[in-house]
Amino acid sequence: MLRHSGTQRCDICGQECSSVMTLKYHKAQHRKDDLTCSVCEKVFKRMINFKEHMASHTGDVLYSCDFCDKTFNSNANRASHRKKMHPREWLEDKMRKRGGGAAAATEVTDVQQG
Repeated sequence: MLRHSGTQRCDICGQECSSVMTLKYHKAQHRKDDLTCSVCEKVFKRMINFKEHMASHTGDVLYSCDFCDKTFNSNANRASHRKKMHPREWLEDKMRKRGGGAAAATEVTDVQQG
């Protein structure tokens, strides 16, 4: 795989980015075709923000809780719900993703509840 080293500079605004991928993501933010809500005319640069916003108007469900039946139109709202309403499961999931496994999360939770 080809890798580029050093910083990359945006030819639009001059901002330095740490990698080619970071520069590509940054330049996507300069798009001329901003996304405009047809209901309230709010403008978005990122497609995911636009989709989540539109779901707030349409009532579409984009996300669901892994631990209960609650649904959300925003990933941030789902994350907040999981952390607040399912703290043990949230911590176990977080530890599992970090490589600590559910057993480590259980130990941490037991110590916290101690």
